[in-house]
Amino acid sequence: MSEDVRTVNEENSDKNQPVLDISKEISKLRQRDLAITQLLQEAIEKANGRNAEGYGPPSHDQEAAADEAIERLCLRCHNLETRLAEKQAMLSSVTNEQETTSQIGTEVGNPSAGQEKADHQPSPQEKEQESAEDALSDMQSRYSALNALYEAALKR
Repeated sequence: MSEDVRTVNEENSDKNQPVLDISKEISKLRQRDLAITQLLQEAIEKANGRNAEGYGPPSHDQEAAADEAIERLCLRCHNLETRLAEKQAMLSSVTNEQETTSQIGTEVGNPSAGQEKADHQPSPQEKEQESAEDALSDMQSRYSALNALYEAALKR
């Protein structure tokens, strides 16, 4: 009996590993997003400060350097957006696979599983999945904020 429980726990652990991996990747992307946002905000503040101090319009070299920095930020934003979309796809495929497996198991094992589902307490894996989804949503909002900062920088 204990061997069966151990085997089931190992299977659940293996199934949830992709969600954990995705959650870690999302955390890394979030850190990069924060760093990029901070750099962009500092650049905007510095530009505003220089204008307030009466330095006048930037030289051609300064404009070229600013354009290059903006291009690098654009590339970073694009890369973050691409990686975020990939992680979303991975997370949704893992989620769909787990839901399908879970539904098949409960339907076969217990025909009244629908009633029990209403009383169901979230498992640690489900909590981890919700956490990963929350992190993904948070990253999307941070990306939107970064994109808005970028658009503001372009208008300057």
